[in-house]
Amino acid sequence: MIVQTVAAGKLNEIRNQLNLRGFEYQLVCNANLNYAVLDKAVNFIIAINYSSDLNYPSSVAKALKQPHFNHSKISKDNFSIGFAIGMWNANGLFIFVLQSDIMFLGSSAVRDHFRGWRKILFHHIIQEAYLKRSDLYLVSAHDVIHCCKPKMKPKCVPESWINIYDKTAEYFDMEQVEISTSINIQPYRYGPNHFVNSFYKK
Repeated sequence: MIVQTVAAGKLNEIRNQLNLRGFEYQLVCNANLNYAVLDKAVNFIIAINYSSDLNYPSSVAKALKQPHFNHSKISKDNFSIGFAIGMWNANGLFIFVLQSDIMFLGSSAVRDHFRGWRKILFHHIIQEAYLKRSDLYLVSAHDVIHCCKPKMKPKCVPESWINIYDKTAEYFDMEQVEISTSINIQPYRYGPNHFVNSFYKK
């Protein structure tokens, strides 16, 4: 696991590039997922984490101290703002999951402060692919829904999922493509398999 606190200068660069207000965070590669057994094909996990060592408005800091469920954890005080799960293979980097638990805490202060998390997280994912001169692929929300357990599967694709997956692809000018070999986008061993060959590509 690699933990990197993003320096102020780099934060300003990212904020300006993405036209966001921004917030302080730690970038974590190979982050721990504290609740799930991942499929053996998963070999890429990245998170942007909040930490008690970083500066947040008092209303945000108070809300973050309340007990809540969060998939990604690296220590007692360090949980994810958002995380991604995926797979490197010979064709590139495939992202199966983009997720933020704290955006559903019910705290308007938290939602407002960390608004733009998906753009910041995906910016770092793009950088990871760029460093390896690799193509980057992202699933659509309409495919993600098929990875849910039957009892947990929504009747229709939530608008929030479309914003997280499809709108992120649109923001970063990704094109929709079909690849020759279908890939199982289910990242967890306990969920139903779902093979697709249509992705957003960067």
